[in-house]
Amino acid sequence: MGGTVLVLLLFALPAVSATAPATAGAATPAIRPAGPSFGPHCGTGGFPSFAAYDPVNHWMYVPNQVSGNISVLSTPCKITATISLPSGADPVAAAYSPANNDIYVVDGGTLSQVYVIAKTTVIATINGGHFSFPTAIAWDPGDSIMLVANFGWANVTAIAATHYAGTIATGVQPDAIAYDPFFSTILIDCYGSLNITILPSAVYPFLPVHNSTTYGGGGQQIAYDPADDLDYVAGFSLSPGKVVLIDGEGAYVGAVKVGSGPIAVAFDQATLTVFVADRYGQAVESLNGTHVVTKWGFPKGTELLGLCYDDYDSSMYVTVTTPGSRIVEL
Repeated sequence: MGGTVLVLLLFALPAVSATAPATAGAATPAIRPAGPSFGPHCGTGGFPSFAAYDPVNHWMYVPNQVSGNISVLSTPCKITATISLPSGADPVAAAYSPANNDIYVVDGGTLSQVYVIAKTTVIATINGGHFSFPTAIAWDPGDSIMLVANFGWANVTAIAATHYAGTIATGVQPDAIAYDPFFSTILIDCYGSLNITILPSAVYPFLPVHNSTTYGGGGQQIAYDPADDLDYVAGFSLSPGKVVLIDGEGAYVGAVKVGSGPIAVAFDQATLTVFVADRYGQAVESLNGTHVVTKWGFPKGTELLGLCYDDYDSSMYVTVTTPGSRIVEL
């Protein structure tokens, strides 16, 4: 594994108390125990992280941090290819670009670069000192650019196709990015400053003065829910574990208590709910606003990481880092 910054980010973050208003109550969820109710368990490379789905080829791209490669999976549970990366690679997160149908993968280790992948071939590597321990990447449809969160700096880097397009200042240690089409804003969670930078207009190069909110600050991922036009922040650093709901301008809407260490959130098109993976809580929950709808329990000792929705089979998948390296259909 090439870098240590992301390992610190995922394993050793201190918990902080939430400063938001009291969490709304939730009804007792239906719980689906581990076992027959789950779909296939698909083997991946070592330490699978934050995957991306390609809706054209119907493939999931799973970055494997420890083995330093990318597993390409097709439904149901078939390894289509394994993409090799340079020695010392530490692939962390992937994102799909509808502009060119390519997949972009950030290397969060000492290489600190971005790989551009067409199907199963790395067609470009973007480096040039433009990144510092990147931990997240997201497509900005308002500008047709990729945005990369530089955890080692206080900014995000913009990529146009395969070229560096500039940087945008944020809070300290940005670690999550989401686009809110309702307000046409970009939300960037910043772990180091425990806030969320909000770019007020999704038109690059953006305004030099940005808004920010402390609600949900210090999270690990953000997902926009088109069913209620809200943004769900996985409050990884909050104690107890919560998902915080805000709008695209940072206004607090509510929060829902989940398991320990909520680290990933993703929208499920089939059920119109938001899924959250609890890294240390051995569970995945589906949320409808501030209510838990369904909970999938995993055996004690299981550690979960990323979520990825596959529209070909209308299923959500979660990556499991231990025991074993795999991705599981829910």
